[in-house]
Amino acid sequence: MYSSGSKGEDTVERVIKAQEEERRRVARDIHDGPAQMMANAILQLEIVERLISEDPPRALEEIRDLRKAITECLREIRRIIFDLRPMMLDDLGLAPALRRYVSDFSQRHGLPVEMNVLGKETRLDPVVELVLFRIVQEALNNARKHALASKVVVTLGYGVSAVGASIEDNGKGFDLAAVSRGVGRSEKLGIAGMKERAKLLGGSLDIDTAPGRGTRVAVRIPIADPDTRGSAGR
Repeated sequence: MYSSGSKGEDTVERVIKAQEEERRRVARDIHDGPAQMMANAILQLEIVERLISEDPPRALEEIRDLRKAITECLREIRRIIFDLRPMMLDDLGLAPALRRYVSDFSQRHGLPVEMNVLGKETRLDPVVELVLFRIVQEALNNARKHALASKVVVTLGYGVSAVGASIEDNGKGFDLAAVSRGVGRSEKLGIAGMKERAKLLGGSLDIDTAPGRGTRVAVRIPIADPDTRGSAGR
């Protein structure tokens, strides 16, 4: 009984740690992005206030620059909101949301990402769609930050009894056993979070990697029969 309880507690702890790591990432994104942009905008406004009567043409230039900065800030806020909860996932489903995310991710980071969809695209249970989206999101971020990849291939596959996704990069790879032992805290939390998400839905997540030969993350989640799946997706 104690062993089972301890294992359950370990699972909950890993999920909580993974969630907290995600919250820290979002907080850093907001602090380094929109918050800094708005602070700079306030400084520009102070400059405009001083120039508006002394040098109107210069004040007008500052206002134009300020408009560009605010537009960029709005774009960054929308990007963070999309990362947190893509409305397209609710409206159109997993494949369209991932296409949008992959395209934006590739442009934002200058990292070529190819996306393929196998099988017939269909709506899935909203929880399944969200879990797969989050796993792809985490794997892409890992490929950029830790693997230092120059190319990533994302494949989404729809089957009759399961749906799966693979994220394969050509980065530096890593020692999976060492990370599992706790070497590389953020990497360990990211892997644990992906595995726990898949496991909670009765699925599995496998990682194939080694130093110097890239990484492939493959997730598979069982789904209901098509009739049940269609009603669940709606």
